Parts: sequence; C-alpha cells; structure tokens
Amino acid sequence: MSENIRLAFQGIWSHKLRSILTMLGVIIGIASIMTIVSLIEGTNQRLAENLRGRGNNVVYISLKSSGSEYNVTAGYEKLDGLYPVSDEIKERISNISEVKYATYFLKYNVSEYDQKTVRYNDKDIPCDLLGIDENYFSTMGSIVTEGRAFQSTDFSKIKKVLIINQVARENLFGKEEAIGREIEIKGDIYTVVGVCERSDAFKPKISTYADYVNYMTQDGPEIYMPKSTFSFPFGFDLPETCAVRATDSDKMQSAGIKAQKALQTGIRSEKVYYEAEDFSAAIRQQQEQQEGMSNMLIMVASIALLVGGIGVMNIMLVSVTERTPEIGLKKALGAKKRVIMLQFLTESVVLTTLGGVLGILAGIAIASVLAYISDMDVVFPLWAILVGFFFSMAVGIVFGAMPAVQAAKLDPIEALRRE
Repeated sequence: MSENIRLAFQGIWSHKLRSILTMLGVIIGIASIMTIVSLIEGTNQRLAENLRGRGNNVVYISLKSSGSEYNVTAGYEKLDGLYPVSDEIKERISNISEVKYATYFLKYNVSEYDQKTVRYNDKDIPCDLLGIDENYFSTMGSIVTEGRAFQSTDFSKIKKVLIINQVARENLFGKEEAIGREIEIKGDIYTVVGVCERSDAFKPKISTYADYVNYMTQDGPEIYMPKSTFSFPFGFDLPETCAVRATDSDKMQSAGIKAQKALQTGIRSEKVYYEAEDFSAAIRQQQEQQEGMSNMLIMVASIALLVGGIGVMNIMLVSVTERTPEIGLKKALGAKKRVIMLQFLTESVVLTTLGGVLGILAGIAIASVLAYISDMDVVFPLWAILVGFFFSMAVGIVFGAMPAVQAAKLDPIEALRRE
C-alpha cells in the first residue's frame, strides 16, 4: 500500500497542472460545504448565546393562566389563593446552587391607548412600567450610567423616584438632561433620579438585521420605580414575575425549573401557575429556520463535488489509456488483477483526498475572511472537518472504481501490442 501511495504522489507531481485542475472540483465542493457549515454553526452558537437570557444568563419565571401571562395590573380579576412570594420561598430560590441572583418585580405595559397613566408635558407615554426590588439591576446585568441607583431609603420610605432606561431617555428628553425631570404617573409626580442601560458584558451580539429585530427591538422604553411605591398608583404590590440569573449559561434551564417549582408551592389557586422560559424550544425554533437554507446550500455545493468526481473519473480513464503498456508489462510479469486495481484506486483516492484537504483549508480561510468582513461568528466543528476528509476519500473510491476495474481487466497481450 505504501508503494502505491508513493507512486500516486509521484504521478500527481509529474502532472502537476493536470492534477490541480482535476482536484479543482473537489476543492471547490469541500471548501463550499466547509464554509457553509462553519458559518451556520457560528450563527447557531450565537443564536443560542443570545437567546439564553439575551446574554446575561437570566431566566424569567412568569405567572400564567391558560398558557398566557397573567397580568394582575392590567385589569384582570384578582384570584383567591394568590399571595406575594414569601420570604421562605425567596430563601429557597436563593439557595438553589444554579442561581446567582434572584429578583421579584411587577410589570405593567402602558400602551399608547392608556389615557393619563404615564404622562410627560401633557403627553401620554407608552412604555413598560416596572416595580422592582433591590436585586433587579444586579440580576439583569444593568448599570446606572447617569444619576444614581435606588437607595435603601427609596424602598423603606416609599419615595416617588424613577430610573429610566436609555430608550425611554431618548424618547422623552433626547440629548437634554434627564436627571431631575418630573413624570406624572396616575396623577402623582415622580422624579427621575437615574438612567440605566445593559452592561456591555450582557449585550447580545448584533451582526445582522435579523439579530437586530430579534433582540434590540425587544428593548422598548422602560421606567422603574421601587416596588414598595408601585402599590400607590396601582393599588397592590403582588410580585408578578421572578427572574433568576444562573451561574452559567448551561445551567439556565435547570435554575429556571427549580425556581418554578419553589414558586409554585406558594400558589393556592388552580387557575394560575408559574412557568419558566423554555430556551431549548426557542433555540430549536431558530435553528430549524437555519437548517432549511443550509441544506439547500449544501446540496448546491455537492454539485461541485459531483462534477469534481466526474473529472477524476475522466482523468483516471485517460491515465489508464496512457499507461496501457505499463499495465500490460506488469500483468505479463505476474501482477494480479487486484494489484492493478488497487494501484489505480489508490491513485484516485490520493488525488481526491489531497483535494479534500486543500478544500478544508480553503473553506476555513474563506469562512474566516467572511466572518471578519461581516462581523459574523464562525465555528469549525471537528465533525465537519472529518466529514470533509472522508467524503473526499469516498469520492475517489466511487469515481475511481470504474477506471481501476477497466485497468485490471486489460488483456496483457493486447496491452503490450499497443507499445
């Protein structure tokens, strides 16, 4: 076998240009598939990272009824057996090994049709109004960039102060100073004391317009007040949603399920229940959308491999014709059919495998350049490299089999007569 491989490389080297042109189809096919797979794997990885807590490992456990969120602040009928989360349950959630931080908050969506709910300069403001606890910003990975954060006295003395996010700041005040401005909520006046935004460490990576639509458009204007103050405009302070920040992205699902079970023990109503986000379903949905396009692209790239395989078969047939006297001489000296067949099959496999290796390297280079230019993520999975290598080898076996069999079947007398 080693002698056959040596002869194969010798033949490739002696016909360098012809060999390169023959391998070109295999190189293009493998490079195309490698590029597509690498970019799609990178995209899927980014989707998973962005979806899993939008980059901050946060899992929301929402109160639901009949499959949709139960919003007690939106005029729904309050149910018997629904109580604030007890300190005992909070302690149990804090002790979950997968949970780093936990927060409990109320959220009210103020639509553009809500009259005089949130107003600034006699203008109704659509936004999300949240009543938060002391752990909210540390759990969510948000930081105060202007003004100050809430202080303990803001919660204990029920002060009418607000923190707004950057989107609300831009919508309300533009580039003007936001600190100290007054906003009317349900007829009461609240003072803006801070502006917050997500930490850079917890921002999802935005590389395409689809990423922008999926993630950045979810960040609407938000206004935060101490949870103890929330009961004044809305009449109650029942925690509606829990959010836990997992210690690691791989532990998010487990953290959410355990927190969900702990919260459920505090429910005494059959009509509502707590449910954690199912990240596996969201990730799977996004990745399924990618699979259709990737499969189509791989099928197109496979055409290049087919053309490359036909080219290999054609050149090997030419090689059999050129080396007919050599084959006749070997058979006259006692070489068996399988020896002749193995020699030509080895040459075919070496030719396509070499093309496959060059194709893999070319695919890695092309994917890296495209990722650099377009700021996309790229991943080179080992399985894709191995598949490319063995698939190129298989192309050599399949398309080299017929020429090898033809060479083995040559009659030695007829072969020598062509000398």
